[in-house]
Amino acid sequence: METKTKRINIKNIISRFFGILFLTIAILNAVLIHRVPGVLYTLFSLIYFPPIQKIARKFFNFSIPFFLKILLALVILWWTLGVGDLMELFETYMRTK
Repeated sequence: METKTKRINIKNIISRFFGILFLTIAILNAVLIHRVPGVLYTLFSLIYFPPIQKIARKFFNFSIPFFLKILLALVILWWTLGVGDLMELFETYMRTK
């Protein structure tokens, strides 16, 4: 019987982390702010999940390089924490308490 060995791949761990992070931000935006940013963050999060990457590579014969994903993640986080409505909402909550 053949056994499949699964190696821990640091790129997959980082990708999944950013995918879950952006999916969380998407849910918070959809619930607290508006549905449109929630949908956009959901689409951004799909870029980072490895199974979605495999499907995209199969159908579109295209994948985004890892360093571009990291760069995009940093820009999105900067955008979210710096000028996003969600951060302003949290700052307002913190000032009132």
